[in-house]
Amino acid sequence: MTLRKTLVKGVILVTIKIKDIKRFIIWIFITLCILLNSSYAYVLVSDTLSLTALFLLSICCGLYLLIKKSSFKIGYFLKQPFFYLSIIVIVLMLFDGKIQSWGAYIHIVLVLLVSIYLCTNIDYSVFAKNTIRLMAFMTIISIALWVYVNVLGISPSLPLIKGASNGYYSTYYNLGIVFMNTFHTSKIMGAFWEPGIYAATSILTLVMLEDLKISRRKYNMFRILFIVGILLSFSTTGYFCLSVYFIYSLINKQTNKKRAYILSFLILMMGLIFVLFWNNILEILVSILPTVFGKLTYDNASLLTRTSGPLLDLTIMKNNIIFGVGMSNYNILWTDIAKSMFVESRTSTITFYLANFGILGILYFAQIIKISKNRNMNSLANGLLVIIFIIIVSTEPNYFNVFTAMTIVYLSNKKRSESKRND
Repeated sequence: MTLRKTLVKGVILVTIKIKDIKRFIIWIFITLCILLNSSYAYVLVSDTLSLTALFLLSICCGLYLLIKKSSFKIGYFLKQPFFYLSIIVIVLMLFDGKIQSWGAYIHIVLVLLVSIYLCTNIDYSVFAKNTIRLMAFMTIISIALWVYVNVLGISPSLPLIKGASNGYYSTYYNLGIVFMNTFHTSKIMGAFWEPGIYAATSILTLVMLEDLKISRRKYNMFRILFIVGILLSFSTTGYFCLSVYFIYSLINKQTNKKRAYILSFLILMMGLIFVLFWNNILEILVSILPTVFGKLTYDNASLLTRTSGPLLDLTIMKNNIIFGVGMSNYNILWTDIAKSMFVESRTSTITFYLANFGILGILYFAQIIKISKNRNMNSLANGLLVIIFIIIVSTEPNYFNVFTAMTIVYLSNKKRSESKRND
């Protein structure tokens, strides 16, 4: 009898371990697919790897849906502006006479639909915890490489990858999970093609950190790590978002509404002073950190790209305000106009959708605004969260970014607890 019980226990333990291994493999696969489709640096060399990963992830989601039909929550989908945007993209694709451009349409549709589907089947807390762990691992290696190169002054003997020859970022040190531009080693960029993308992803990771019930020690440890990472990215977008995040964090912790409104009023006054004395403040900021804030001077190509880029998209949109110019015409028109407006690259996600799909593309923005309707959060904190997303999607190209899309969907739907941490 004892032997029989021992054998039964052994079989149960083996079964549990096999299930754990399967779960681990599945999660690694999903994580890699998301990472490869979230502005992964290698996409500058070739997008084949990213597109293959997205295609495989889409097939797996489809197969899982066939096996478990309950995984498709139609009610959840119908509440998402992203869902209606994907339908509009499909319809407009069918009216685009150039079939060779259909791949770009399908790419956007898969990013939107896969993001919604994953959000319905992966618990937000699980997604947040794994994102924090991955970003922490990535940031530690990035900082270590930064210290190795910039503090110790050692040139690393690492494999190199080369991106677009005419791009600002062309050659990278390649560690797979971490990259570093060989000409701008002072900036960390994680696994992404540009420091601003890393900084934006870290900001969203900090937002997730605010939602998790973890010990104060772990919270502070992760928070300091990500803040240091953002500072070392020297990203203007990252710095602006970080300042808004600090305000968001303060207000979100306030359970007393009166204190929250007083704090908000003081912050509003500070913001007004900032706007009125912008030129003086900018001079001081440029003198302190020219690498970051020098981009905001009027003779800077980065500023021209970020300010004129959205205007360029809106200029293109004028050709067809209702339905947009379509993705086949967009690339041609963008190239023709970009030189005259001194725009080097596309940066605004929102105006990208407007130019391609017309006024209906505003549904991307509508999904972000939906965050402000989150009932379980301070309304002022919700507003600041919306501002963070607007800054990110207005200054960085996120139209093919699965992580950003998933985070927007999660935060515009997830009911989060007011109790964040266990002290």
